[in-house]
Amino acid sequence: MEKPTSPPIDSELLKQWRALRYGTTANTFPTDDVKSLKRWLAVSILLYVPFALTCFLRFSADTDTPQDEAHARMLVFVALWLALFYLFSYVRTMISAYRVQKHLHAAGLSSHGGWQVVIGSLILNPYLLLGLWVPLSVVSHARRIKQARSIPAHHHGG
Repeated sequence: MEKPTSPPIDSELLKQWRALRYGTTANTFPTDDVKSLKRWLAVSILLYVPFALTCFLRFSADTDTPQDEAHARMLVFVALWLALFYLFSYVRTMISAYRVQKHLHAAGLSSHGGWQVVIGSLILNPYLLLGLWVPLSVVSHARRIKQARSIPAHHHGG
């Protein structure tokens, strides 16, 4: 006896279902979410650079004298605060990246869902520079889609 097969999923029907579920269509673009993502990504990068520099200075500092030891403690204090601020900005960046990717996927403009942004941000360590790869790739992908959609279609007559 043959197994019953399910009918193939109509891609247009799937796009309509996603549009109803997420309120996104191929004609809409998550401009506000992309702007938010770019802002939080810039904040994350601006916090990551001094954090990395402070960590480098602390681990390369000599602690021979009490003054050097006080300087090293101050660097640890600054690095801890920068780490906390960076972690907050990283989480906000990932939330924005999730929203953008979710909208792009719901509109049928991307094959990757928003949940993959969350998994990628958990796998890649936020305190390594690799952690910023996920939002950078979402911004890049969104920019390519927006540019492709803004180019008018050329009609070739025959």
